[in-house]
Amino acid sequence: DGVYTPTGGAIFLNGERIDGLAPYQIARRGIGRTFQVTRAFRRMTVLENMLVPALAIDPAANRGELEDKAYDILKFLTIEHLIGEYGRGLSGGQQKLLELAMALMNETTVLLLDEPTSYLDYRHQVQVLDLLDHLHRDLDFTLIVVTHDLNATVGCSDSVLALKNGRVAFAGSPERLLNADRLAAIYENDFELIERCAGGVPLVIPSRGVGS
Repeated sequence: DGVYTPTGGAIFLNGERIDGLAPYQIARRGIGRTFQVTRAFRRMTVLENMLVPALAIDPAANRGELEDKAYDILKFLTIEHLIGEYGRGLSGGQQKLLELAMALMNETTVLLLDEPTSYLDYRHQVQVLDLLDHLHRDLDFTLIVVTHDLNATVGCSDSVLALKNGRVAFAGSPERLLNADRLAAIYENDFELIERCAGGVPLVIPSRGVGS
């Protein structure tokens, strides 16, 4: 996303090499991102935060149109009531939703998401997961998600890449990853897998040792 320079290889988007470009140049190519630790501006209102990514790409953009778009996105995430609140007054979950909203302000088709459900209560976790599924399945967004929660995003992914000690430990479908022996080899911990009533991938529960 332009924040770090790759130590090797190359990154292409739609046939164009993009590693080495500045973050704003990458954003202009339809890539949005969120961070594990949110980066909302604490001394700016939610609306002002929403305008930052759009104005960074096009400083001459019509502010009124941007404000309307910002409100529509916030309403879709059911946090439009926060539009005048300052970043410093938002809860962790609200900051996470704001950051996702900011990532949608530009003509984004690729989203890089770092722990998108962290800090969220269950209602907002489901809301975000449903939104991400809608963006991918219905609007053809490409989503690249970094997560430690096997039960949140892994099960609804098209493909999964698991890392261990900086190396690829698994690459394939979530169905193949969610195997007790395979998970134990990756995480060095035993797991119990429980079949869901509605079907699909199983629920993953890490085993705890005696006295833990």
